[in-house]
Amino acid sequence: MKRIYYRCSSLKGVLACSSYGMTDNPWNPETPYSQQGSAAHLGIQYYIDSKGQIPDFPEVQLKFPLSEIEDLQICFWMAKKLWDENLAPFMGDNVETEVAMQAKLGVVEIDGEEHEVWLTGHADVVARTSQDLMVWDWKFGRAPGTSYFAQTAGYAALAVATYGWPESGQVTVGEAHPRFGKWKDHTQKIDKVYLGQFKKTILAAAEMQGKTKSPSPDACKFCSARLDCSEYPRMFKESFIAVKSIVEGDPEIVDPEELAQLHSAYKTIEYACSSFKKLFSSSLETAGAYGKDKAVGEFYLKEVTRRAVDARAAWPQLTKVLSQGEIASILSLSLSKVKKAVMDKTPPGMKKNEYWGEFEKALYEAAAVHEGTSHQVTKV
Repeated sequence: MKRIYYRCSSLKGVLACSSYGMTDNPWNPETPYSQQGSAAHLGIQYYIDSKGQIPDFPEVQLKFPLSEIEDLQICFWMAKKLWDENLAPFMGDNVETEVAMQAKLGVVEIDGEEHEVWLTGHADVVARTSQDLMVWDWKFGRAPGTSYFAQTAGYAALAVATYGWPESGQVTVGEAHPRFGKWKDHTQKIDKVYLGQFKKTILAAAEMQGKTKSPSPDACKFCSARLDCSEYPRMFKESFIAVKSIVEGDPEIVDPEELAQLHSAYKTIEYACSSFKKLFSSSLETAGAYGKDKAVGEFYLKEVTRRAVDARAAWPQLTKVLSQGEIASILSLSLSKVKKAVMDKTPPGMKKNEYWGEFEKALYEAAAVHEGTSHQVTKV
């Protein structure tokens, strides 16, 4: 029987998209780590495992040369404060870090053939007491996410498959956001009923994946496997063409529904590149000395490293569908240009700001753009 694997970190995208997030390769512990986030993870992992020793920051930075040492130190000290004050007192002595796990969720039929569905991933912190099983995920990003419930439920499934149910009958899962000092916001108690429903939801998504081949441009923003996905270059190209058309004033793009999907496509591209936008812009400013192509190439090399994906998946694939000049131009667009282009399409008798407002309302009322989904803009 064939196996398919979902990465725990991709579960939010899996539930939002019928094509992204699934891979026939399990999580590879030898995959190169991302930069800033993993550097901070390594620092706090060392601190926990050594029971209180401060890591050597220059030594950590040697393993992650793209990380600024000042940023690494800030992340570490905030994570240390969260751990010391809010987490460690409840963890007991049986604590493990960076625990690789996998769990079989069930069997589904895809294209007439049965497949085992497996969940893989690794937890940043696992703690066991006589009554409880706790799993914590460090988030060193710039902002807390909107919802990680799918991911935390995934960690619970992995922990139960590895350690079994605790006496309490519940698994405590949560996230700590060191940059913002947050830890309680995303804590959940997951029981057998909740976990059973979660598994059914993931299996249903897997079955749907075998029937639907129309992924949403929005979904890749939630999927850490997007650069491994064979659909990503096509979606990137379609997003680029859509945004480029309206910015250049294509007279055929006037329908509000198309505008909503266009804006969604732009935000997908912007999200994929946001963390390195400043780095990329500064690279372009100095690109004249050695050619713009090199600047674009270096940008995507860093994106590949940060996302901890196979290098074959990002830059080489994108250059198959986009020229380097096209990639450079789309990444240098500002939202204000897109907004201006949308407002320039304002129908007669309607104010531009009003049209933009209705457009945004239609956009944000939908979490993602799926085939057959209608984004209506009310015309006054």
